[in-house]
Amino acid sequence: MPDELEYCHGIDIAVPCLLPYCENSVQAGIPVSRISDEHQSLNLSELLDIHAEHFCTRVRGDSMEGAHIHSGDLLIARKSSQAEEGQIVIAEIDGESTVKEYHYDEGRHLVWLQPCNPNYRPIEIQPTQTFLILGIVERIIKQVV
Repeated sequence: MPDELEYCHGIDIAVPCLLPYCENSVQAGIPVSRISDEHQSLNLSELLDIHAEHFCTRVRGDSMEGAHIHSGDLLIARKSSQAEEGQIVIAEIDGESTVKEYHYDEGRHLVWLQPCNPNYRPIEIQPTQTFLILGIVERIIKQVV
């Protein structure tokens, strides 16, 4: 598979992840008075709507760049063994994981995974292959370099 995923282990989603939150915003245009030192708490799990049925994984590879998923991004996916047409899934083919756009041709009973980069070809799932949908991508957390 062109993409490899690193699964996150040991994250207890039941425990709130609280981050300091500054009420006044930071300006992206002309600078304004500095960010306040007074902080509230922001629960990251609530903000991202993350629950026990979610998992996260980091992306390596460039086959999904057209969907704004880049190497180093952290994906948050809802565990699911089924997907709808066009959803971005984390799937396993013969024990190897990948992130791709899911497609199914009912007339031909054909499943294929579509990369979002013209440098890669679709992956047609053959009847002899073991294929599992592990989850549906719901969030992308970008890493600023």
